[in-house]
Amino acid sequence: MKKIPVLAALLAVLALTLALSRAVWQDRDSAPGAAPAPASALRFKTVDRAGNTADESLLAGHSLVILNFWEPWCPPCVGEMPELEKLYEAYKDRGLLILGVYSEEGMEDKVDEVLADAGTSYPILRSCKDFDAFATGYVPTTVFVDGEGNILSELLVGSRDYAGWEELVLSVLK
Repeated sequence: MKKIPVLAALLAVLALTLALSRAVWQDRDSAPGAAPAPASALRFKTVDRAGNTADESLLAGHSLVILNFWEPWCPPCVGEMPELEKLYEAYKDRGLLILGVYSEEGMEDKVDEVLADAGTSYPILRSCKDFDAFATGYVPTTVFVDGEGNILSELLVGSRDYAGWEELVLSVLK
């Protein structure tokens, strides 16, 4: 007889989980994994991992810039970093720039550890209020912009493997 209340409780938890998931995605304009990006060109002023000032002038001369918002405590974020590094090395001579952006204060040692383990050579920036328009509440979140800061894509939520990133990059670089 005790099996029925336990089963009912499990079904109630499942129903609540499905309802909450639906509520989260119901307000999105597109399928899960994408969200509208801000309409105006990207302008920002922050610092890189070395403490140097970084702004939108980093974008100049690049056909495609991938802004990848990540955190050092996020396994999918950390897991895709070697894939992004490989992509950067393969396509930087064709105009690709990847900018990694993290926001977690007080975790710089962990950030540096992740970057070293992944062999990351593309620039890593500290998030600033200028990036708030790209906040989805999820990491990793990625957006494509051009060398002038014009938004080229919706916000892409979730990690990808090399083939997934390459397909997206080649669709823009042609």
